[in-house]
Amino acid sequence: MNTAFFNQINKRGCRMYDIYLVEDEENLNHLLTSYLEKEGWNVTSFFNGNDALMALKERNQPHLWILDIMLPDVDGFELLREIKAFSPDVPVIFISARDADLDRILGLELGSDDYLAKPFLPRELVIRAKKLLTRVYERSSTVPLRSSQLVHVPPYAIDIAKRRSYAESIEDGIFPKGNLEGSVSVIKQEAMRLEKRIKDLLYLTKLDYYATQEPKYETVNVVHLLEEVVERMQPNRPNLEFKMELSEMVITGDAEQWKIAFENILDNQMRYAQTQIQVNTGGMVVRIWNDGPQMEEHLLEQVFKKFQVGQKGKFGLGLAIVQRIAELHKAKVWAANENGGVAFYVQFTS
Repeated sequence: MNTAFFNQINKRGCRMYDIYLVEDEENLNHLLTSYLEKEGWNVTSFFNGNDALMALKERNQPHLWILDIMLPDVDGFELLREIKAFSPDVPVIFISARDADLDRILGLELGSDDYLAKPFLPRELVIRAKKLLTRVYERSSTVPLRSSQLVHVPPYAIDIAKRRSYAESIEDGIFPKGNLEGSVSVIKQEAMRLEKRIKDLLYLTKLDYYATQEPKYETVNVVHLLEEVVERMQPNRPNLEFKMELSEMVITGDAEQWKIAFENILDNQMRYAQTQIQVNTGGMVVRIWNDGPQMEEHLLEQVFKKFQVGQKGKFGLGLAIVQRIAELHKAKVWAANENGGVAFYVQFTS
């Protein structure tokens, strides 16, 4: 960070901060730059992610990054990850015109400090930037932290202070779960949970991007794909019986996307199955059934929605990914209670 520059005072009697702005929309970039410069701040603007990445590695770091997630050449979330890996203490404000819930929680999990959804007033960005800079660089270090710092992104409540406190307690020889092994286990479980969530969010974001592009589909043998998925996942529940009744089925689509879709459906079915899984194909329909407890009727209609709470109180994105892949292929997915269990269906267009 350019500390010498930070110590300078501008004509308005304020500290002269160094701001990096990454925004590919030219008019908006110029507008935001002008508003930020009116505060007496030094603004370096970038119109693509690659130039920002070069600056990240070659220049003194700024006091604040303002980052648009939707960039033409680099995934904005990946750029955010690089920024935090290179300069973990430099604050980041990210902006996006996409799904607010998904982008906001993923950005916060990756380390951003604030979020703005487009469209917004330039003055609002200035106010948020000023408050963030004051909090990070000007507020006395003796100001006590709140015992809980909750960031609410329904259905999540991210307790930043609690996550830090586990690691800090262990460093001080205090074990929140009674011993070192139990306390470290909590951190590992939390890290695995967050990693899964972030991967799913990133993949949903990638699917949204694919929706804006011309698809590059190929011939996909659905039976071979299902056999591969079952063979790979069956060892996770070796006690389950798998019954496969597969007739030849070939579609045009993205094989990797459908592999992920079938993995997510099978993962869900294996989680609730008691003794048996059935995988059937017929016509242009795939059916994956388990003999576990049946679902409540309202869940049958909601299960493919983002962050839907399931039978065991858990929520996730696996089935939302299935829904998005089906939409991209003009296919249909649904769930049904039948034969004492639950079946998931995928119907392809002929």
